[in-house]
Amino acid sequence: MAARPEISHCYLRLTYEDWPYNLYTMIHGKAADDCKNVVAELMEQTGITDHCILRSLKELKKTSM
Repeated sequence: MAARPEISHCYLRLTYEDWPYNLYTMIHGKAADDCKNVVAELMEQTGITDHCILRSLKELKKTSM
């Protein structure tokens, strides 16, 4: 996943009782369908089917460290 050009962030995280997802990626696309297509390709390539897509509503801050 980290090698995909559409993905700028890829993290392995802890799971919690109410949040079972341990892999986080930030996928960029010009349209929602662009991101959905990347997710579909990743599901096919990895076998991971359980996922949750969180869409940004508004960019509040963006800086380069």
